Amino acid sequence: LAGNVITRERAVNFIAASVDGLLVCMGNGSMCITQEVWVVDRQQATAACAVAEFVRKLGIPVIADGGIGNVEHIVKAPALGVSITTMGRLLASTAKAPVSIFTMTGSVLKHERYG
Repeated sequence: LAGNVITRERAVNFIAASVDGLLVCMGNGSMCITQEVWVVDRQQATAACAVAEFVRKLGIPVIADGGIGNVEHIVKAPALGVSITTMGRLLASTAKAPVSIFTMTGSVLKHERYG
């Protein structure tokens, strides 16, 4: 599995390295800064669709990561050619997520763990 892929051109490099899957991420997740670092103004759906269409003939799965905010996004992903999505935000927002909760300026927040 390799990523972050946001363009067909980037996918070519990973395909040449014989990857088994591609991770498409545009920095929409709470911890991801891909969009700021790469200075691209593309939406997650556009990037996922373009990469998935490009690698479809090769049988390489595409995983959409970042910006999955509700179940509706997961249902739409296959229409874009995406094989699977991550669900970090959805799972992290549940009461069962293994992180501590704290209050700041009247808002209930969760500590985020890095790495």
